[in-house]
Amino acid sequence: MSAPETSGSSGPWLMIAASAAFTVMISCVKVAGTWGFPSAELMVWRALPAVPALFLLSGLDWRVQRPGLLLVRCVFGFCAMFCFFSSTSGLGIGELSVLTKLQPLFVAVIAPLALGSAEKPGRTVWVALALGMAGTTALVWPFLGEAPLKMAGAAFGLGAAVFSALAHTSLRALGATERPAAVVFWFQLAVGAGAITAVALGSEAVHPPSATQVPVLLTIALCALLGQLWMTRAYQVDRAARVAAASYVSPLMGFVVDALFFGTVPSGWAALGALLVFAAGGVLLGARP
Repeated sequence: MSAPETSGSSGPWLMIAASAAFTVMISCVKVAGTWGFPSAELMVWRALPAVPALFLLSGLDWRVQRPGLLLVRCVFGFCAMFCFFSSTSGLGIGELSVLTKLQPLFVAVIAPLALGSAEKPGRTVWVALALGMAGTTALVWPFLGEAPLKMAGAAFGLGAAVFSALAHTSLRALGATERPAAVVFWFQLAVGAGAITAVALGSEAVHPPSATQVPVLLTIALCALLGQLWMTRAYQVDRAARVAAASYVSPLMGFVVDALFFGTVPSGWAALGALLVFAAGGVLLGARP
């Protein structure tokens, strides 16, 4: 399978925009979790409200040329999302964002194997990945060995990173033949259907939202829609490892949100890790495509 051609340097910037949207989304997920909404139910709210908009954005044409590969992307994406949502009960937004930044390392390994040598990251990208990994280690170090809830959150976060790497590599492959709006339409529909099935099979009661809760739930859907569109486009126009490495800015966004809205101030280790992550982003964005 040949990899899609790189058509410019906009991929990392699109991924940064997507990361911002996902940070807002997961913040709303954390708030909704305190209201008693389980992960599967929040996934329904994340996916289904966006389906009509995506139907229109796709130009009423939701056909894809490689449905098998799209199914692979949907399965891995569903697993990543479930792990991601489940981890919010034990981790802060910044901590979760940092832990999932292991994902670009997995992408850098998986993409060349799945898509060919054209996806092999250059030396500058490896420098950015090394800095990002060092920052991730510094940020995660303080909570290793803490309470079971924290460690369970970390385990779900690691699972999210692995499944997300597989899903993002699939996105890069789909970019050769598919339109972003069509890919995101089917992904949202698949996630919504899977989440509804999980809710129906689960033992927890459904939580009808109140009038004050609906805006938060709709924000989850809106930010998920924008994030998916920007992320899918990013993988269409640039190398997988380079785009994935750009997501290292999301921990910085997460710690800002933690400090401003959840009253969590980063530790000294977190500050060191944030500086390393910021350096990784600077190296990456200064690199040639």
